[in-house]
Amino acid sequence: MNLTLHIIKKDLRRVGPAAVCWAVAGLTLLVLGGLGSTTGNYFADVARIVASASFAILSLSLVAEMVHEDGLEETTVFWRTRPIAGGRLLVSKLATLLLLLVVVPMVVSQVAQLFHEGAKSPSAGELGHRVLSIAAMVFSCAAVAACTKTLGRYLFAGGLCIAATVALAYWFDQWFVAEAPKIRMQQIAESRMLVVEAFCLACATGVLLSQYLWRNRTLSVALLGLAVIGTAGIVSLWRWPFL
Repeated sequence: MNLTLHIIKKDLRRVGPAAVCWAVAGLTLLVLGGLGSTTGNYFADVARIVASASFAILSLSLVAEMVHEDGLEETTVFWRTRPIAGGRLLVSKLATLLLLLVVVPMVVSQVAQLFHEGAKSPSAGELGHRVLSIAAMVFSCAAVAACTKTLGRYLFAGGLCIAATVALAYWFDQWFVAEAPKIRMQQIAESRMLVVEAFCLACATGVLLSQYLWRNRTLSVALLGLAVIGTAGIVSLWRWPFL
């Protein structure tokens, strides 16, 4: 337990400057009403765009920096020759990612939302969906980072996955036409999104387990491919509402 906490603290210290910039960008979004509102003020709109772009870029960079530090794609890294089990390192990494990029943004955004909307608070289901959405994005980025060595390759691989998903979704939509019901379209869209997020989270977790515990690159790449194909298929063909 002490070693796990030590690794978490080390990761937080390492990404400290970038995390501060990331936090400033996020707080700027909240101050400017970055939850989708528009003020009509040109300078506020420009600042919101800059803050949004900075927040997204820094989020991607934080994930990559924390995962790349472990050198999962390198043949010689410190934790493979020292008494630090891959499982312990994985638990520490996931705890850091969840704390920094899921828990903290959720808490801050909920406090800000309550401040702006009075006593109104989201339901447990809405909170759970938000947590799932953020966790799916963070874990997916971490999975791609675990299969790459550098920030450039990470961004290229991530862009390739997104492009392949869009292309496959279009192809599925053209060749596997599924008749969509004329009613409950909103429920279908919400159900589809929930399935996509859960599927991506499961595949990303599998990639991280493969890289940290078994160092099986073939399995990891196969799981990334499965995530791309499965996501495209769900987006194009899912027609069953359950929410």
